[in-house]
Parts: sequence; structure tokens; C-alpha cells
Amino acid sequence: MNISSNFLNQSAFIEEFTCNPITQVYPGQYLPSVPELEQYPDPNNVCNYVTKEEFQFIPKWQSQWVHWEKQCNAIIEGRYFDLTPINFDGVFTLACNLKCPHCTRQNDRKNSDTWKLNAVSNETNTLNILQLRSIIDNIVNFQKKDFLDIVWGGGDPTCNPDTYEAMLYAKSKNIQSSFITNGVLLDVDKLLEIEPVLVRVSLNCGTENAYNKFHGLSKNNKSFYRVIANIEEFGIKKRMSNSKTLLGISLIVDERNIDDSIIACKLLAQINSKCKNAIDYVLIRPVTPYSFIKNDFIELSYDLKMKCLNVINDKLKEILTPADIPIITLKDSFKNPPDDSFYDSSDCLAYGLFSEILCNGDIQLCSDSDGVEDYAIGNLLVDDIVDIWKSERRRTVVEKINKAKCYKKTCPFNSRGHHHNRIFHQIEQFRKKGKMEEVVQWIELLKQTTFPLNHSFFA
Repeated sequence: MNISSNFLNQSAFIEEFTCNPITQVYPGQYLPSVPELEQYPDPNNVCNYVTKEEFQFIPKWQSQWVHWEKQCNAIIEGRYFDLTPINFDGVFTLACNLKCPHCTRQNDRKNSDTWKLNAVSNETNTLNILQLRSIIDNIVNFQKKDFLDIVWGGGDPTCNPDTYEAMLYAKSKNIQSSFITNGVLLDVDKLLEIEPVLVRVSLNCGTENAYNKFHGLSKNNKSFYRVIANIEEFGIKKRMSNSKTLLGISLIVDERNIDDSIIACKLLAQINSKCKNAIDYVLIRPVTPYSFIKNDFIELSYDLKMKCLNVINDKLKEILTPADIPIITLKDSFKNPPDDSFYDSSDCLAYGLFSEILCNGDIQLCSDSDGVEDYAIGNLLVDDIVDIWKSERRRTVVEKINKAKCYKKTCPFNSRGHHHNRIFHQIEQFRKKGKMEEVVQWIELLKQTTFPLNHSFFA
């Protein structure tokens, strides 16, 4: 069966399945076969309904939360403070072999003396295997039988010598892993032994010169060729071994590399021609304009976003479609946020769903806070996470979040937090009107007409 996405609108395909698919590349890639309905739930607009044809082509990103039973029940009951994470972003090392000018960890890496090429991991910037096991045990006790995923990132997770052993330990505890890496130092055989649900390699460029400029490397650096070789090796070996791991390639773009992305897609198409469906998808989005990034590094104008969309439609689609590689344009990356009147209250309602663990053991309430100390609610190497979640510190951090209104002002519009806030604020509007029965019916229909994603694609 050959199923690929329609570009940009993420078209869904209705297929017969005897059970939920274990892996979807993106939400809504597969849809359950259900009895013909008069109307179908719109995942993006609470209690709104559409035709079957419309439903097939509406993006399904906003439907995933209904499949998290514990969290969904808390939302229905309005208990947002009781929400617990469905995944943790693991920033277990700040060491990295690249020096990207747009790095989201730029400030942290400067403070930890890792803002340099091939920085050495040590006890001040990286968690060791004993510490990682302790943290994994801590969060397992918290979640118990609930779905739980760790997104292994950094820095770059390949720069931590204990990453692979720790991932195997997490697997033994029934924790799923997603692996986000630049791919230069990838150990393909070790990663395939672990078989994470998702590996995503940040390629970003298709030529050596563009790659080195985009990633802060010298002109003669050969990392680009190592990445390409590792992508090809991983893709071919995973297909030969029938691995269920998804291999995604990330292309984040700005004015430095948007044209070079065309060459990158040609390289990826060539890899898929050697081994069919070695690469499962290509993710494309603009560079996120964090406040610390200087304007001379990045220009995210409306014209640039439209140029990116035009390149995807006119050129990248033509290259990747014959190679059976879906293009995923991360939800809302090319849109602007709504005005303040859209939100039901001044509170963030999505805090806690996606937390972050730092290389010193600190746990951040929000994974989109990117290491800001004010968002730390405790330390998993010192305190039990159950106690942390009940602590006065956590309550104080929530109050600061709501007072700062950061989900409106600084939270990236295409982030997980912003994404879910928009749905939850709609739900609260119905609660105020005494119409929660309608919301529950809408949620139940979403459960029937979509499958769970079962991995942290939002990362």
C-alpha cells in the first residue's frame, strides 16, 4: 500500500485497518474506516462540523490530544492545572559539533562553554548514564501506564557518550523515544538496535558551501558529506531490517538557504531511488525568530514565507512526489497568530503537556521556554516528580506564566503550546455558555474518526 501526503493541506486517506496503525508520519495520514456520517468533526474548530470530503483534506494536527485519555478527561473537566506531560524534551547535553547562528540553545551553550565547535561533554553540560537512569525511573513512576515519550535532543544527543545506553534503558521501561539530531556523528547500527519511533535529521542544505555557512562551520569542513552518507546508510539499513523507525529530514529555511533546499531535495530523492521509501518525510519550516537571534542572521518577512511556499509548491513537490517522499509543512509555520480577542482568558491552558528536562536535571514546566530559569519547577536528580508536581514552586511558576501572558507574546505560533492553547480556549468559551455536552460529543467523534499519532511529531 502506497500512501503519501498531499502537499501543504496534509490530505488524509481513508483506509481499512484491523487495529490502530503503530506509526503515522503525520496526524491524519491514516484514518479509520467508520460508518458514513452526516457530518464530520472539524479538528481545528470546536463543535464545528464539515462534510466527509472536507474532513479528508483538513489538517488533523489539532486532533491528537483527544487520544490522551487522562489529559483529555482533565480538559473536559476544566482541570488544566492537573495536566501531566505526554512527552519530555530531553536536553541532556548542551555539547554540539555545530555552531548554528540561529541555535535555540545559543545562550545556554555560551553560558556552559559549549558555544564552540566540537565542545567536550562534561559534568557541567551533560548528564551521565547514572543520572539519566535516575531521571527515567523518576518520570516512569509519575506516568505509570500512560503514554510517554522522550525527545532526545540537545545540543546534539550524539555528543553525549551515554545517549544510546540511556535510550535502551528507557525502552526497557516502555518509554518511547524520538531522536532529533544534526546527523553528523550518527551511529546508525546503535540507533537501529534501539529502534526509536522517530529519527529526524536536520539537513537544511544541499551543498557544502551553504551547509557550512548555515551551520557556522569553516569553508573546508566536511560535515555535510558525513550527514548525507549517514542519512543514506540509515535509510537503507532500516528498510533492509524492516525497522519501524520513521526517518524524517528537516529543512529549516531563511534567506541563506531557501534556494539551496531544492538541491537538498534532489539528494534525498536519489537516496530513495536506491532504497524505496528509505526516507519517510521531509519537514520544512522557516527558522524560528527567537528574541536573541540578531536580525542580520535571519529575515522572516511575509515575502520570505511566501517565497518558501512557492518553492515548495513549484519545485520541491515536483522533485519529491515521484520519490514517494511526503512534504510536511509544520502547522502554522506560514501563518500569523490571532489577535487577543480570540482567547477566552488571559491564562495559558497548555502548560504541563510538554515539559523539558535540562542537562543539570532541572525540569521546565513548558518545553517552549527553552531553558529560561523562571520556568524551572524542580530538579529530578533531587526531588520526586510527584512532589514537584504538587509543589508550591510549580503553582508559583504557573502564576508567573499567566501574568506574563507569554503564550501570546513570545510563544512561537507553530509551537505545541500555542497550538493547543487555541483549542482549549475555544472549549472554555463553550463551558461558559453551559454547552460542554456539545464539546464532549465533538471529542467523541474526533476519537472515532482519527487515530492517535503515537509519537512526538510536534517537536
